Amino acid sequence: MVQFSLWVSKIFGVNVLQVFPVRGHSFSQCDRNFGLVKSYVKKEPTITTTKPYLEAMVHARKNPPFTVVFDKSLIKDWSAALEPMFLKNPTGRNNNFRIQSYVQIKYKANGALHPSCTYEPIYCPFNFLKTKTDVAVLRNIHLDAVKPPGIKGVKLTDVKSLFKFMDQDSIDWIEVLLKENAPQLLEDSTVEEISDEDVV
Repeated sequence: MVQFSLWVSKIFGVNVLQVFPVRGHSFSQCDRNFGLVKSYVKKEPTITTTKPYLEAMVHARKNPPFTVVFDKSLIKDWSAALEPMFLKNPTGRNNNFRIQSYVQIKYKANGALHPSCTYEPIYCPFNFLKTKTDVAVLRNIHLDAVKPPGIKGVKLTDVKSLFKFMDQDSIDWIEVLLKENAPQLLEDSTVEEISDEDVV
């Protein structure tokens, strides 16, 4: 999120201020929305496809209703796209970057990162972008070029272990879904190599 915010700040030439809510005194509309959806999902004894989730989202709130857009192409792996342009850890003068300590972060249009441990504007400057990363390079990242995240081998194994609890129609649907995503499977050293037979 920090990388993405700094990327937006740099390519558009604007300062961005990110303020974290006060713990225990904040309200998130998203939490309430997820709670509404969860109350509908709980009524389902078994869920093996996306249909019950989508129906729960559509019907969870009456006024105003939720608008559900189901398009997996909208899910992008921004971490992988931005990683080559950023340092592994932000660097500052005699300071270590500790995200848990900050209550606000200012992203400067010049590419600098200025976090603060208080709500007063007392900022500590950090560098996060690699020195040779200019605006032209950052602008080369387009939404269409950012790839979707892959499926880790461990996750694939977990999903397939649940097949014994599913009906055949659900298994067939999931196998088609896994086959479509097979080229995006991520390597995972903790599992054996995945062959075509595993996902067909």
